[in-house]
Amino acid sequence: MATLSPLGWLVIYIALAATPPSMEQFTVHFSSYNRMTFHRQIDGSWYRINDLGEKIYARQEGTKLIFSDEVNPPETMDLGLTFVLTGKEDWSKSAVVYSKDKMMQLDVSPGKARMVLKVTEKDSTGEILITWQ
Repeated sequence: MATLSPLGWLVIYIALAATPPSMEQFTVHFSSYNRMTFHRQIDGSWYRINDLGEKIYARQEGTKLIFSDEVNPPETMDLGLTFVLTGKEDWSKSAVVYSKDKMMQLDVSPGKARMVLKVTEKDSTGEILITWQ
């Protein structure tokens, strides 16, 4: 998971928190060709299967996103160091997240079966889609 940018970590952080409790999986569509799907376990925790067929577990603690597997030590990113976050955001409503250096803005627009994240960096914009089922 270390190849993700801070924005990638933030998107997964939001998806973990925003996916309705009744949904069993979510997919982050970074682009048409790049996506990650996470599955909810019976205890409510999340995992994904990487390209090697290994389970990678994901969880949140406050503003931290933590990935772990069965072999390596957990990998943690405190998103509160990079973005203006409290860890208590209500992602069921529209929101805006700013990077602390003011170089990036993420507009969050929740919907019934998906969430659209509009990313603005410098003079460019893009969209990331989160879907759940």
